[in-house]
Amino acid sequence: MSYLPDYSPVILHPTHPIIPLSKPKDPTHPSPARRFLFPIAIAFLLPLWTTFFVLASLYQSFFSARRIAHHLSLQEDSEVEETTLSGAVQDVFEDVVDNAILFDPTDEQDDFAENADDVTPLLEGMNGKGEKPVSAKREEYRLALTEDQLSMIAGLKTLSWQTFGVHIHQTMHSHAAIIRRHKWRRELSEGTIVVQHWLQTQFKV
Repeated sequence: MSYLPDYSPVILHPTHPIIPLSKPKDPTHPSPARRFLFPIAIAFLLPLWTTFFVLASLYQSFFSARRIAHHLSLQEDSEVEETTLSGAVQDVFEDVVDNAILFDPTDEQDDFAENADDVTPLLEGMNGKGEKPVSAKREEYRLALTEDQLSMIAGLKTLSWQTFGVHIHQTMHSHAAIIRRHKWRRELSEGTIVVQHWLQTQFKV
């Protein structure tokens, strides 16, 4: 990356921010001895690795089987009620069935018929009633700007801006660093260079 001489390494050059790398060197080819030894090393190490992998698998399987057998023996000796996932699901299913038998659907229909006219605005919006058009929603979220503020925005749009790339290294919050939001935070110190560049080269009274 190419920076301005007096504002490196924060302010990038406005016309040449990136300098292409020089022509890469030709890739180095491995020596004949290295090409000869590599297959031999693979042929020697691969059987050792396979043997070690099989032995490690047998070792883990043996001790896993012992742990499982020990766990099953503890379950047989204990009289604690089993609380597995299947048992919990079965209990919930039984509760639902029992409640469904005791529930009278006509009671809910009567209650809904009595309160059918009391529809909340939220339900009206979900049913498509009272839905506001997109233009009305945009007006609700539009900033309440005065005529003077609108004229200032229009004037800013007519100015010719010269932009400079900024490379912030010490923090991911680039905007906070550029404006030096907090003077006491060291990771935002690069914003001092940005403000200094703006005052010395761009700001005109």
